[in-house]
Amino acid sequence: MEKEKYTQRKKYSAVEIVENKIVSFDKTDAIEYSFRVYKDGFAGIHYQQGKMSDEEGFAKAEKNLELKRPYPFELES
Repeated sequence: MEKEKYTQRKKYSAVEIVENKIVSFDKTDAIEYSFRVYKDGFAGIHYQQGKMSDEEGFAKAEKNLELKRPYPFELES
């Protein structure tokens, strides 16, 4: 069984301007995870916005192997 974890961090900034004056400023950090498990030609995938432990993420991806999503490609090392 092969496992992969993708992590994506995003930073958002928003400024609200009314009549040439800054009314508000918002800054947000977002994190997204994609846990992937490959076994016997099938892929189990779990996507998560926000923090999650590796054990929990891979367990959910492994459970999704039951959906029998075909993955007919060879993984690169």
